[in-house]
Order: sequence, then C-alpha cells, then structure tokens
Amino acid sequence: MASTSNIQLGPAVVTFSGSLGGVSHDALDLGAFSDEGVSLTVTSDNIDVPTDQTGTAPAKVFLGGQSATVTTPMLEETFDSLYLGLVGAVSGTGNRIDFGRGAGYDILTNWSGQLTITPTNAARDKYVLRQCVPTGEVSVTFNSADATVVNLEWRVLPDSSLTDGTRLGYRESQ
Repeated sequence: MASTSNIQLGPAVVTFSGSLGGVSHDALDLGAFSDEGVSLTVTSDNIDVPTDQTGTAPAKVFLGGQSATVTTPMLEETFDSLYLGLVGAVSGTGNRIDFGRGAGYDILTNWSGQLTITPTNAARDKYVLRQCVPTGEVSVTFNSADATVVNLEWRVLPDSSLTDGTRLGYRESQ
C-alpha cells in the first residue's frame, strides 16, 4: 500500500568544496535558486548485445558507464557564483572577473570540487557528488519581467581512485 509519509517537498542548499584556479573553498554556499529548483540527473549508458537468435533485441545488457549532472539555477548573481561557472576565470582587481581561457586548460585539475545537496527539510537525504566541474554555458538572463538567474550546469566525473560503485557520489540519510 502506498504511503504519503514518503512524499517530500522542499528546496535544498547546495555547497561547493574544492579548488578554483588554486583558490580553495570549503562549503561555499551557492545561495538561493529559482523556482525550477536544483536537479540531479544520473544517467546509465548501456551496451546491448544481440544474438542471431534474438535478432535486434538484446540477449544481454552491460553497463557502459555512468554519469551525472547537476543543474543549479542561481538567483543570487554574486561575484562567487559567476566565478564558479566561468571556468578558468581570473579574479581581477576589486570585483572584476576576467575570463576566456584557451584550449587545453585542465578543468578537472584546476577547477573542480565536491557538491553537496542538502534539502532544507531535515527528513530528506543529502547527496554528495565527488568530482564536479562546471560545464556548458553560463547564461545570465536580464529582462524587466523576471529575476536575473545564473544558470550553471555541473558534470560529475567518476573518481577512478575509489572503489567501483562509489565513484560518482552517494546519498546519505540525515
């Protein structure tokens, strides 16, 4: 029988711990998020193996790899939130951020860290994602009808130094 006690509602706090261009951050709070909320997507890539007997239907399926992404639509356009997303950025004088690195910049070594997603509802579980790098575009929307949103997507890369099955992250009860 279904139970409504497992139905949860509520936003989350997201923190970043890691290195951005040699500057260490410990639990940097990413601030408030738009009403779209934070999303975590874990994707499994499968390898189908058909046989003559099964035709195009797979007789067996293997895991080809797993990846994850985290989307953080940040409402607080701060120096730190923009700096996080502008991979390889250089903190200039005052509140200036210079950006525009050339090809070959090692993002994993120079611009990665751990994301922790902690729901504000204490009854929910938190997620810890081990090796996260901001990827894709950083889009900042400006218009008269809506709040400014800094959309930032993160890729979670497997940590090959860890035991198989634990390389992306974990979910933990609070």
